[in-house]
Amino acid sequence: MATLILMAPMQIRKSLSIGGIYDLLLCDFYAKVNVMQGREVFFPLLMNVNGSPIEKLLPEQELSRSDIFDIAGIAINNILDECALYHINFDMVFRDDSNIQMIRRLLPEKATLQVNTCPKCGSIYGTDFSITACRRCGAKLNSVFRNTFAIHANSSELMDKINHTNFVHKAAKTTLVDYINNLPLNYDIVLERNRRYSTVIDGTCIDPRLTAISLLPRARQNFTERPQIVHVHGNVIKKFTYYAFAFLSDDDIPDIDFMHGNVVDLDGKKIRNSSTKSQFCVEDFGINERELRAFFLSSSAQNDIVIDANLLKGKKKSLVKFFVLANRIREERNYQPGTSGVRESIQARLNNFYRYANSWNLPVAFNEANEIIHDCWKIVKDSKLTEEEVTIVDDLQSIYFG
Repeated sequence: MATLILMAPMQIRKSLSIGGIYDLLLCDFYAKVNVMQGREVFFPLLMNVNGSPIEKLLPEQELSRSDIFDIAGIAINNILDECALYHINFDMVFRDDSNIQMIRRLLPEKATLQVNTCPKCGSIYGTDFSITACRRCGAKLNSVFRNTFAIHANSSELMDKINHTNFVHKAAKTTLVDYINNLPLNYDIVLERNRRYSTVIDGTCIDPRLTAISLLPRARQNFTERPQIVHVHGNVIKKFTYYAFAFLSDDDIPDIDFMHGNVVDLDGKKIRNSSTKSQFCVEDFGINERELRAFFLSSSAQNDIVIDANLLKGKKKSLVKFFVLANRIREERNYQPGTSGVRESIQARLNNFYRYANSWNLPVAFNEANEIIHDCWKIVKDSKLTEEEVTIVDDLQSIYFG
């Protein structure tokens, strides 16, 4: 079965955050594991170029639309360079500011609705009148009639979609269901946001969440038949996942939804670039990019992942041993070129590796991969591996170290 691996579209920035690196590594890991199993895989980078993230990159003076597009392109190229450092492979880059056709396809007709707006800063809060004060400036909201884009949402229809998706992390489904249960049975989601840089259609600034969502069905257009859709994301249930289910058709909602944990310090606080205004630097932790990649992909992804210099130092030795043994096994003297076949013991462990990797049990999957490496090392001391077995070693090394 063809597999489409989709991340929550990444907000554009000058450099990748440590959370962004983790997000991409998980997608890359899952893609490589599926390729190793002989499946067709499509993993695009989805870039959210609209709204506040791009505003922070722009100078104060007014710029033309083409100037802004080019500035965003420079930032995306920086991200691509960082992907190369971590050996993250992707098939294509999609950016929502060049996805007008799909955005229009998702848009409903304009309608006149009574909506909440802020008279001071212009923020728009849709038809949820339980919100009485502006979250940006604190001013009291006004209820006005406005001709705008809005989609009618029905809670029971949303729940039907959700029940067709396999949520690997059950907390993601619980959060989503609880959120929907606290909304009215029928309501309107207004698709208008007053941002300095957003896609404008018929004079209306479209909510960047919708433009980001538009990238998911665009990615699926690469398949003539419906693929298995796997959605990998962090804790963006209310900011993105909920809206994706609200707007996407049954063909575009994910078959598998995997919500991973945050990258935190020893105090449990999320590690952010914004706290230091500088790029996360792996050298500060006494490791390189390959080792950080292997550390992430051998740790539990369903819980918050703690990153600390002492913790990394403690695990570095076993990771380096995996890498070094794989290199030695792959030397030509240790296998017979042109031979095929896999020993029963190695195949059994490989099947276990696939099973755990496919279900996102990353620590146990790594243990199985590590055992394969050590078993093959024992074999080459007295015998030779087949070329097919060495290919397995090569693939596992590539999955964990790039």
